[in-house]
Amino acid sequence: QNLEHQVTKSFLPEACAQHCSIFLVVSDIFRSILKQNEISQPVRSVVQTVTRCVLRELSLLRPQTSLKDFFPQSPSSLLVPLLTMPSEMPQEALNNHLKWLSSSLQRLAEDGDDGCSTRGRHHLFEAWFLLVQCAHWVQMAVQLLVTSKPEDCDPLLWLLTFYHHPTNKWHQRALQLVRVKEAWDHLHTLFSASVFPVPAAHLQPLITLLSVKPQQPSPAPSLTLDLLVHFAVFCRLKLNISANILQTVVDMSGLRDGAACVLSSLHLRVQEGSCFKSGDVHLRIRELQKTITQMNKKDQKRVERWDISA
Repeated sequence: QNLEHQVTKSFLPEACAQHCSIFLVVSDIFRSILKQNEISQPVRSVVQTVTRCVLRELSLLRPQTSLKDFFPQSPSSLLVPLLTMPSEMPQEALNNHLKWLSSSLQRLAEDGDDGCSTRGRHHLFEAWFLLVQCAHWVQMAVQLLVTSKPEDCDPLLWLLTFYHHPTNKWHQRALQLVRVKEAWDHLHTLFSASVFPVPAAHLQPLITLLSVKPQQPSPAPSLTLDLLVHFAVFCRLKLNISANILQTVVDMSGLRDGAACVLSSLHLRVQEGSCFKSGDVHLRIRELQKTITQMNKKDQKRVERWDISA
């Protein structure tokens, strides 16, 4: 919320919306940064926030300049499908729309990954850059994976993995796809369980996937954590059961702060209306945030008691 406030306060979105050339310069700066560090989540967050604010200004101004002029290097076939907000589509159409996006990007990836075609690599980067700018579809894919059947999840998981590994350096995308599919399988089993509390042994594989290892590329744990939080919020389990699973896993994997950040981001998306929500989603997010906060307070009290006794 603070980032969006700062971007809006800067008058950059208004200037970009009124003068297409300014937006093109800003986009080129973001391109250069991401080409050097494609996995930087803070940079992606800034790109997404600026793009979202500019599109909002454009919708108010209704300029004569076409969207293609603002995104001249983006693949034409993907421009409108990605710039369309999920809230502008019927809920029942979202899954097919994401499958179409995934298959379209996979075709571009096949050309870009072979390393033989400079043009193919350029088109692939531009498609990925547009996906970063329009990350609401990545976030919607994470949400839909909570209720997806095993036979329907592969296109959505590929889209998430491509978002994190656009250039497939050292074949990381294929490796991460295996890891993310494994994480989804564990989560699907956990949040479909009929016996509670869930035995600790059933949680351990997920905790292992969330633990960062020096030899493991970093997006795997962050992507798994994103999936975990979305399962806790959007699953059909009772809130206290979801909270218990989330609490145990993030506590044992040392990712409380990360889970709190994902919950805050999701809360902002719900407030903006950029994700589909049922009536109790606000409540579930607030209660899960309280769970994380209470865990941190208990730890702080233990530290204070230890300091006093020492």
